[in-house]
Amino acid sequence: MDIEYLKRFVVVGQELNFRKASELLFISQPALTHSINTLEKELNVTLLERNTKNVKLTEAGKIFLESCTNLLTIYDNAIASITYEASKTANVLNIGYVGPALGKNFSPWIMKFRELYPDINIQIIRYRSTEIGEALENRSIQLAFVFEGNITNSAVEYSVVSEERFKLMVNKQSPLAAHDSLPLSKIKDEYFLICNKESSPNYYSTVMSYFEEAGISPKFSYGVKDISEIYRLIDMNMGVAIMSVADTSYYDNYDLKFIDIEGIDDEKLSHRKVLAWLGDLTPAAKKFLKIVDSQPLK
Repeated sequence: MDIEYLKRFVVVGQELNFRKASELLFISQPALTHSINTLEKELNVTLLERNTKNVKLTEAGKIFLESCTNLLTIYDNAIASITYEASKTANVLNIGYVGPALGKNFSPWIMKFRELYPDINIQIIRYRSTEIGEALENRSIQLAFVFEGNITNSAVEYSVVSEERFKLMVNKQSPLAAHDSLPLSKIKDEYFLICNKESSPNYYSTVMSYFEEAGISPKFSYGVKDISEIYRLIDMNMGVAIMSVADTSYYDNYDLKFIDIEGIDDEKLSHRKVLAWLGDLTPAAKKFLKIVDSQPLK
């Protein structure tokens, strides 16, 4: 069984969207579909139920996703233990990212790096927000695309690469969608979706601070483990959420509208994406940072 197929399945299982997963993996959708089909054939089990609009995990898929996620963490740590010395010789570059922190507008940097340094093996690895700090510390990765709030170690250095804003996310069919901006008091009676504190502590605390400032308590509907699940639930008109967003075209496959939040300071609504590292940069990491510095995002 190809370990790459497991990695691809994990990204699809987390995103529940083949287009977005293929963008994050930097492969074509047909190649991604072939990988999943091959994996299901090898296992002789259906992992994903999909139609033209929705993708969801089967019960077997949910079990396999959790097992694969744990397996790949062990695998990445094992690889890190034997590749760190190799990374010093400039032929390996492992870049980690937290789900929403790696946007498709970052892909030109990765493509340019591959063009300029074809002999360097570059790997892009997804982590939970609670795991990526450890990955930097144990040298599993040399660089990390994260949100500024994910950085809890004062020794970690970083460069800001883009900025997003937190907005209300609602279904386009909701009466709320008639507005372009709203105070949080207008959603106090709506069912509210949020990622569990254990899964995304920075996201959770940031969103809850907005409600605290507004002096209201949200009417919780679901606490999900993965932020990408929120998109799907709101697409099903199961509630509202507060999400960080820059390019709304990323959500074109969903029936969503983003609404500006009134009454919260703009600086507090800002959500900065950064490229982070810990300790001395390897030669390969220095080359990648040079590309980032020379091609700032528009």
